[in-house]
Parts: sequence; C-alpha cells; structure tokens
Amino acid sequence: MGPFTHILSKDPALDTEAEGFADAYSRFLETGVLPPLKPGEEPTVFNLTPVTDAELDAEIRGKLDSIGQRWAVETASYCLTSIDNLRDGEGNEFKLQHDTINGFKKVCRDHRNLLGREILNELGTICINKSSPS
Repeated sequence: MGPFTHILSKDPALDTEAEGFADAYSRFLETGVLPPLKPGEEPTVFNLTPVTDAELDAEIRGKLDSIGQRWAVETASYCLTSIDNLRDGEGNEFKLQHDTINGFKKVCRDHRNLLGREILNELGTICINKSSPS
C-alpha cells in the first residue's frame, strides 16, 4: 500500500444529495474513485501515506487511548503529507508544515491545531484502515 488521497466525509464539495451517494462514498474509501461532486466544486484533497515503519507503528500504537481517537489523531499527524485545494486566511495555497520527531516527519503542532481533532481523527482512522500488512 502506497500513498493515497482522502476527501473528508463532510467536504462541502461532495454532493451528498446525489442518488446512491452513500454507496459511492464507500466505493471511494475502497478504490479512490471520486464520489459525486456538486457542479463546479472542487474538494479539498488530503495526501497521506500509510505507516510502514515498525518503530513508528509501535510508537503510535503505544499512544492508543480507551476510545482510539488519540491513536487516530497521532496516526494522521505522521501520515498526512500535504493538502491540495485548501487556502489560508489570505487566499494563498495552504502549505502544510512538518516537524521531525524521533527521526519521523509529523505535522507541526500549529497545523494540527488548525486542522483540529475531528479532521485528524477521520484522516487517522482512514490511515489505520489502510495500514500495510506487517
């Protein structure tokens, strides 16, 4: 499993009113084929890569809390490589920044806070479900 992309389930460009949208979004999660979009709309695309390093996987799994959200947020922080079609407050293309933690690239704290727990939780859950076999 290599790098992959994800569109958040609540992205405003998604045409959630389209017939069969739920099935189309499920197919998107499995195959990457785009679900229906509203005419003229472009979704924000998150570029991710699954955790493949045994040491990093162990570090992330060691932070698992009782409901798994902390694990998902932590996973997304390491797996999110860039974001397409997202603008900052001044209208410029948003450039995701990373720090290096124990030799691994991790989304910087300010950008984790800007994205927020809900978005990181969804992205991390997607990464966990797409993890490479050990």
